[in-house]
Amino acid sequence: MNGLILGINPCIAGMNYHDPSVCLLDSGRIIFAIEEERLNRKRHSSGMFPVLAVEECKRISELLGRPITDIAVGFDPSLSQRRFLNTPSEKRHIVDERTWLAVLLRRASGLFNAKVSFYPHHMAHAVSAANLIASDHVMCVVFDGTGELSSASIWEAKDDTLTMIDSVDMPNSLGYFYAVATAYLGFRPWGEEGKLMALAPYGNRDVEIMQHLSPFFNLDCGYSYDFSSIIGPCLHDGFALDIEKAIEMFELIFEHPHRQPGTQLTSWHKNFAYCIQDCVEKTVLLYIKKWQEIIKPNQICCAGGLFMNCKMNGFLRRNLAPINFIVQPVAGDAGTSIGAAILNAQDNNKERVEINLEELSLGLEYSDEQVERTLLSYGVKYYRSSNIAKDCSRFINNGNIVAWFQGKSELGCRALGHRSILAAPTPHYMSDVINNRVKHREEWRPFACSIIEDKASDVLLGYNPITRPAYMIEAYPVNKKWQSKMEAVMHLADKTTRPQVVRDGEPNKLYYDVIKAYYELSGCPMILNTSLNDKGQPIIQTPNEAVEFFLNNNLDYLIINHFIACKDGDN
Repeated sequence: MNGLILGINPCIAGMNYHDPSVCLLDSGRIIFAIEEERLNRKRHSSGMFPVLAVEECKRISELLGRPITDIAVGFDPSLSQRRFLNTPSEKRHIVDERTWLAVLLRRASGLFNAKVSFYPHHMAHAVSAANLIASDHVMCVVFDGTGELSSASIWEAKDDTLTMIDSVDMPNSLGYFYAVATAYLGFRPWGEEGKLMALAPYGNRDVEIMQHLSPFFNLDCGYSYDFSSIIGPCLHDGFALDIEKAIEMFELIFEHPHRQPGTQLTSWHKNFAYCIQDCVEKTVLLYIKKWQEIIKPNQICCAGGLFMNCKMNGFLRRNLAPINFIVQPVAGDAGTSIGAAILNAQDNNKERVEINLEELSLGLEYSDEQVERTLLSYGVKYYRSSNIAKDCSRFINNGNIVAWFQGKSELGCRALGHRSILAAPTPHYMSDVINNRVKHREEWRPFACSIIEDKASDVLLGYNPITRPAYMIEAYPVNKKWQSKMEAVMHLADKTTRPQVVRDGEPNKLYYDVIKAYYELSGCPMILNTSLNDKGQPIIQTPNEAVEFFLNNNLDYLIINHFIACKDGDN
């Protein structure tokens, strides 16, 4: 009997830094995956080993009576050592870090007998995307801040073999550049890049800003870009970025002071966001097209933190059509635990492992008994519903805001119908209501929607039902006839939405039924869906957290498993 494989993003001792996660693989099937932040309640959990997540894996292993025999890491310390090597003599005297890091990982996890395997960071990203696809020839594109050495790479998956074809190495990093641009606008780098992306459509092309960018982006000569002169001088201790120094360099380049957090956003800031987003989108597209022409793949897949940019992903999909374009739904570093586990399984079994990520509910779930004990302990008014979908759709149609907690928690930063806040997608002020009452986000940031697959092609321009369902990681233009019916889930500047497309069937059957029932009541085949948390918090994980969040925030109902809770005085 084969043992279990623990894929892990450790985030200690230089083995990546943010979004620690685990993935438990059994005979080529993911049986559990979760980010540490869901358990320790620390957003992104930077620099923290996933202690609690590993303990859950060990608990599952014990329940199954199957040992965890392998630990797989999406980071290769033998590659990262090259950051510090300048001369041949240094290379001769280095100590192989793999040995002591393997000991460290066994001690940190308590899995003292497990075999530890290290895989290149970008390879883990690439295989996490390539192995979602049943195709004999795939091109994988990776863009992030940095791996051990690379900040971008092209991979070819053919005949069950994954080969790196090209790489762009540090300090030339598009991901780092975008992070600095985020900080320059007064947002938090490595976490609030989505704000720059959401702000961009409110701006316009600014000739002066584009002139300042021209030395770094050469869009007239293929995919050429080079940020080494900005990023290089701001690196220390390997590839750690001095963000304050980088902001000062931006001030010199753009001849404009950086924005202080919380201050007014001017037209210049909006134009700056537009120009940055525009250059990044076109650069990535040109890079992909260059290698597409050479490799001639059947499909293109993408992973890496830069592909969390759903506006860019939508732009790429439209401009790469008709080829099938797929973004790994957990594109950031949390997804490397999946990639590492796949690579280890393939090493062990000597054959390709194809992963089904049709549904990302891979975390922990809680029984009705556990939920009811929690509701009773908090003294919450509740009842057991005989038709959860019908009741929830009725609440939404009546203008209520519903906290929704069902089944296993999702992997990644998107709420996909298991830990969500649900509301009607129209009128426009519904987004303001949710922001004022619960989420406390900037009013110019749009909410996402969940739409039943039956109507997705009618609402979303360019949606292809043959491909994998959308996971809120790609923006789609909205059909004009639907725009007035979904103003609360549409970017008002560019008329796009970032949808989750929900299919009829397990394991998200109940959520599909909610949206279908709402469609029958309202004539609109979608609902507003945002994550069950407040700004800056991890998504809710446990029933206790859900009940406390419900009581402490201005929500109308909590629907948790088969129970519906309401506030005092509600019917």
